[in-house]
Amino acid sequence: LGAEHDPATESLVLESVLIAAESIITYRRRYAARAGVATALDLLVIDRENPRAIAYQLDRIGEALARLPGDDEHLAALRDRVAGLRDQVRAVDTAAVAAADQHRTRVGLDELLGAITDGLFELSDTIEASFFVRTAPQRPLSAELTPDTWAFG
Repeated sequence: LGAEHDPATESLVLESVLIAAESIITYRRRYAARAGVATALDLLVIDRENPRAIAYQLDRIGEALARLPGDDEHLAALRDRVAGLRDQVRAVDTAAVAAADQHRTRVGLDELLGAITDGLFELSDTIEASFFVRTAPQRPLSAELTPDTWAFG
């Protein structure tokens, strides 16, 4: 969707995106009269009732973090990061980011999705570092004892 195409191609690209997001039926039911990139972004980015939307998923992440016990600085930072992403998504003007420039490129959409992607990767890395322990690589107990020297029997 980052580039504007002729109407027939645009329709196929939009339909492919909606199928990939498992949202084609919902989209057709809601937006049959005014289909377009902006309405697809309404459904897939800012719709807080659509389980396939970014806003919906960020709300669920925020709820999960709110249920975690404790109030240390790492947890507060995670909650703030999710709140920042939610605010960014809620503030999206889908008509503006769906508009193409003179080169038929949707720069605003590319920038928005890039920023959301970067924010989600940072959030993921922070959650991993805060709540998951990486296991150390396993080494044999003895330098002479390796899997190819084990004797069974």
